[in-house]
Amino acid sequence: AYLAKVDNVIVAQARVEAEYGYNCTRCLENFQRPQVMEYHFDFPLEPDAEYVDLGEEIRQEMIMSNPARILCKDDCKGICAQCGANLNTEKCKCK
Repeated sequence: AYLAKVDNVIVAQARVEAEYGYNCTRCLENFQRPQVMEYHFDFPLEPDAEYVDLGEEIRQEMIMSNPARILCKDDCKGICAQCGANLNTEKCKCK
């Protein structure tokens, strides 16, 4: 992480490397995926501020950087709409 005061602004840069847990939007299976994110923030410095809290800004950026739909693998077959079988690991029981 990098912090600097430029005029009346705190400039913050951070790089986060983490392993995240997800649920596949097709088959609903849990899986882990590494992710690297880089952030840059400019915080106007309040005249009477004693500190700047980066936690909420970083949390929001981490949430917003995740895709709306995430798959366990590109060719995920999903689940059967009738019997609920995970088509990646078993054959559909209702056919």
